Formats: sequence, structure tokens, C-alpha cells
Amino acid sequence: MPYLQGGGAEKVLIDILRRIDRSAFELTILLIYKEGMYVDKIPSDIEVLSLYSCNSLNRQRLLRHLQMFGLYHKYVDFVYASKIRWLLRGRKFDTIVSFMEGAAVRLHSYILKKASRNVSWVHIDLLTKHWSKDYFRNDAHEKAIYAKMDGIAFVSCESRDKFKELFNYDRNNLKVIYNLIPKEEIIALSERGKIKYDKFTIVLVGRLNEQKCFSRAIEVANLLRKDNLEFNMTIIGEGEERESLQELIDNYNLRGYVNMPGFKQPPYPYMKGADIYLSVSKSEGYPLTLCEAMCLGLPVISTRTSGSVEIIEESEYGVLVDHKVDAIYAKVKGMMMSESMRSYYAGKSSERSDDFDIENTLLQITSFLSWQSGYMIK
Repeated sequence: MPYLQGGGAEKVLIDILRRIDRSAFELTILLIYKEGMYVDKIPSDIEVLSLYSCNSLNRQRLLRHLQMFGLYHKYVDFVYASKIRWLLRGRKFDTIVSFMEGAAVRLHSYILKKASRNVSWVHIDLLTKHWSKDYFRNDAHEKAIYAKMDGIAFVSCESRDKFKELFNYDRNNLKVIYNLIPKEEIIALSERGKIKYDKFTIVLVGRLNEQKCFSRAIEVANLLRKDNLEFNMTIIGEGEERESLQELIDNYNLRGYVNMPGFKQPPYPYMKGADIYLSVSKSEGYPLTLCEAMCLGLPVISTRTSGSVEIIEESEYGVLVDHKVDAIYAKVKGMMMSESMRSYYAGKSSERSDDFDIENTLLQITSFLSWQSGYMIK
């Protein structure tokens, strides 16, 4: 992994590492930068290696300048490849996993020969948001590395299908494994330090970045305020867009309506006390926070993205909406104004969450990791 910031893929990885059978697996995690909110959550019996202690400002400046002058890929092929090979000198593994797109896959390509099985995870619809492309010379380079993997796991059927379309990929080594959702633990953690809101509350959770598109939610809040509705919108998370989002809140004079309390670990007490869970992402793979909201029995509204369509199933278990602000506003207002609708979809959320089978998911993961390694999990 590149690092362990507070994102969905990082959270899923920690949940897997905590639960995987130690009698069957000896684990090492390799980070490019040993930093992030989840570093301290790595179980103590897991070996942790890193290329760098942190992503310093000087290194960020260096990489930006190398990109400007077209030298980035030569630098990565020499410096990063040398560092990872030196760090793992003399070592062999049954399986190596790049658990994320982009940098993790690029680094994985330098050590393919160190394992009898190499696999990768894709957590997003790369056709809609091909964020990983900057880590490769071109699409053909990225595709060629994926083609060397023994298996590629996708967190939703649609993210798999969009991957095949993006890369014109026809190898039969693709598998869908839904994210591990520890429902009972989520419910238990939600009872710690209960949060009570004094207004109707809409909650959103995620990294404050362009993909999550929280600016849409703030636009929706502005329209709701113009309708003279009393509400609270809480956006839980941290990220590079905090300043611009706060500026938007201030421009619309929404400080009494929209608040961003930062990253909360766990976020479940803040979620449980809300009336609606809202997801406004541009793209997703299998939105973890949407599933967590369902575990807590919250009625959910989500933009149409990979994963959310499979989870909600054409508004069977929640409300799906197109990506336009006016459309999101109409659905949110409709649910705000209808207690019976909220009650109905709260029940459907709880019903859907009964399908989150942690033991079955973990079995799929361990079998995928160990296939052909000589330690196939039965």
C-alpha cells in the first residue's frame, strides 16, 4: 500500500488483517510511506516495512518537478525499484498483493518474481475515474502490469466490467469479492459515546477529496436552506479539499447548517444519531460507508456509482439518484418531508445489511490469496 490514510480501502485492509487466520498466514505489509491514520491499527504481530518514513514536502516537490520535465517514470524505475528490491533482498513469498490501484501496482511490478502468486485489488470504477493513470507511462503500460497478475479482485461487478472496458481486457483472471463488512462490530462501536443532534441531521462520511464531491452536498444544503428548512448536515472526514469546502460553506453563509468535525474513528456514533445517510460521490467501487450506514439502520440516498447500484438495487434498499445537484436536492427534501419514507428505507437498510456475511467474505479472500500457493484454504 502507498500509506494508510483514512480511506475505505485502508479501512477494509485493516479489517482483513485483524481477522485473517494466523495459523494459515504469516503477514508482512509494505508501505511506501509509513504514515496515515490507520498505521497504529495494524495488528502488532504483523511485520511492517516501508520505503520512507513519510511523504516529505521536499519529496513531493521533487516528484512534481520530475513530472514537469518528463523524468518521473525513469526516476521511479530506478530509485523506487532499487529501494524495494533492496528492502526485500533474499526474501520470497507465497503471495504478493497490491491492495490498491496506482502506486501499489507500479511497485508490485518490480517484485513479481519474489512470489509464486501475484494478485491485485481494484476498489473503484476506473473507467469513470481513471485516477491511477498518472502512475504509469500510458494505459498500455498499466494494462501490461495487470496482465502479469495471477488474479485481480474487484469489489463490485460493475467495477470489474468497467475495468474490462477501459483496458479491453479479456484474460480470465478476474474475481469479484465484496468488501468485508463487520456488521456486529459496527453496531457495537456505534453505542460508544452516543451523539445527539438537536435538528434533523443528514450525515456524510469520506475523504474530503474530488472523488467524494462533497461540494454537491453543500450546494444541496444551500437549496434546502432557501426552503427555510431547519437541518444539520455533518460531513465526517479529512482531506485536501477541506479549505475549499469551508470556503463554499462560508460563501453560502451555511455555518449554522453544515459542519465538518474532521476524521472520527470510529464515525459510527455520529452516523447512528442522524436521520439520513447521503452519498454524493462521482465514482466508487463498493462504498464502504454506505454499507456501514445500512448496518446502523439509516435510510440512505446515493448517487449512481459502481457498487451503490449493486448494494441498493435500483432503489430497492435505498434511494438512487442521478449526479445533478437539483436531482439530489429533490430526493433529500422528499425524504426529509416524509417520515413514512424514512421509516420504510430504514427497514430496507437493515434488511440489506443482513446479507453482509463476514465469514463468507473472509473465506473468499483467503482462498483468493492462497490459490496455487501450496496452502489452499479448504
